[in-house]
Amino acid sequence: MFKKTMKKNTKFFIILIVISSFSIQSKNIFKKSKKPFFSNKEFSHPKPKSFKDKIQEHALWQTKQQVIYDGSYVKLDYPGGDVSSNRGVCTDVVIRALRAVDVDLQKEIHEDLKKELNQYNKRYKTKHIDSSIDHRRTQNIETYLERKGCRVKHSKTSSELKYQKGDIVFFNIAYGHVGIVTDIFSEGNKTVPLLVHNIGSGPVLDDFLSTMPVSGHYRLTEAFFE
Repeated sequence: MFKKTMKKNTKFFIILIVISSFSIQSKNIFKKSKKPFFSNKEFSHPKPKSFKDKIQEHALWQTKQQVIYDGSYVKLDYPGGDVSSNRGVCTDVVIRALRAVDVDLQKEIHEDLKKELNQYNKRYKTKHIDSSIDHRRTQNIETYLERKGCRVKHSKTSSELKYQKGDIVFFNIAYGHVGIVTDIFSEGNKTVPLLVHNIGSGPVLDDFLSTMPVSGHYRLTEAFFE
């Protein structure tokens, strides 16, 4: 009987010693380590994408699509109307990219044209307002952006980058041309970024911006969305 009791007591003390040892080791670990076991980084949420990121991403996505250059008139739904996804011109690159940030140029320009037709007629004479085509004209997009206070007035003394991703630039060629600036540079030119535009063979990413003079430079800011 005595032996059985001793055995039980011995087991009990051994368990106590093991538990005490583990407890001491755990305390030492906490004392030595000032860092929490779980880093905040493990639970941090990814940084939300800015509207500039979204515009650029959609523009770049367009360069991977098969699009035939086609400026034919098409009767569109309103609002949110678009030509067939495998058709388009330079303005459609901008229209589609801005819809990625919930800006519907078809609706915005149509509504603004009805209010200030005379302002738009300074760049392009509109005979009758048509929500199927007015927003697809470079001149009307430029007038709209200017009226929204988006024109960039870059100073040579400014530390701000002259071109930023998501910027919209116009060129005075043919009947007008437009593209979207990226933050990507070519190997041979680290000064002027590459441009997404459609000048005849579907949306492409190239160094057009460094080869042609810009006639209009616009940038969306937080104020644009207020």
